[in-house]
Formats: sequence, C-alpha cells, structure tokens
Amino acid sequence: MSGGSAWTGAAVAAVTVGYGLFSRRLASTPVSAPMVFTGFGVLIGPIGLDVLDLGHDTGPVLTLIEAALAPCSSPTR
Repeated sequence: MSGGSAWTGAAVAAVTVGYGLFSRRLASTPVSAPMVFTGFGVLIGPIGLDVLDLGHDTGPVLTLIEAALAPCSSPTR
C-alpha cells in the first residue's frame, strides 16, 4: 500500500467508524447517512483537505460511496 492509499484507507475507516459511533444520535435528527458520508467525502476530497487523489484512490472511494448509498437502495414498505 502506498502512502496515499494508506491515508485514503485510514480516512475511509475513520469516517465509517465515526458514523458508527454517532449513528444512534443522528437517528433523531434530519441528518441521514448519505448526507454524512457525502459531507465527509467533500471534506477529505480534492475540494476540501485533498486527502484523496481521485485518480489513484478509487477503490476506497467506491467503498465509501456504496456504504453511503446502501441505506437508500433498500426498498421500504
């Protein structure tokens, strides 16, 4: 794992763990999981802190996107 990929993996893991820690509190607010993951994606992406290099770090980014959108894709009854 190169230095950039290591930081990307750590950032994705931190976002996922952070959401897991605060998801119960966020459940009573209008903030949804996709909002949180999108916000962190913008924050750590090229527009924000520039931790992610979208040309090289697509694997962890796709994992983060799938985690963010998974709650939206399940059918509700």
